[in-house]
Amino acid sequence: MSFSTRLKDRRENLKMTRTELAAILGVTPSAIANYENGISSPKTELLYALFDALKCDANYLYQDVIHIDNQFTASIDEWDILRDYRELDSHGREMVDLVLAKERERILQERDAREELEAVARSQEPAHRTIQVDSSFDPSTLKNGRDF
Repeated sequence: MSFSTRLKDRRENLKMTRTELAAILGVTPSAIANYENGISSPKTELLYALFDALKCDANYLYQDVIHIDNQFTASIDEWDILRDYRELDSHGREMVDLVLAKERERILQERDAREELEAVARSQEPAHRTIQVDSSFDPSTLKNGRDF
């Protein structure tokens, strides 16, 4: 996802119009449209005000993945889901947790069934035959190559 797309998505998620954002930044609404359409980019001095206005940091607008302590990564979409989850009341969280648990159970069952089928298929593969040749065999001892 590009900077321009994330900028527009973030503004819309905050339910902010281009005109409102432009007023906060001291630019025209058409300048905001140009940023969102990838026609131009905000100057460096304007970026800090943009981050404040959109209540986000540079990572949100400029990176597809955010890394935390190299242990956990999340896409912007996943961060949005986390934000939405945190805004739910206890009933909403319970419903999401139930759906998530049920879906995880389904995926694990599908994986287990696939692995079981693969194991059965492997067990039914024909065994390879190995022929051992006596290392003391001397072909010169054969008569006309027919005495085996």
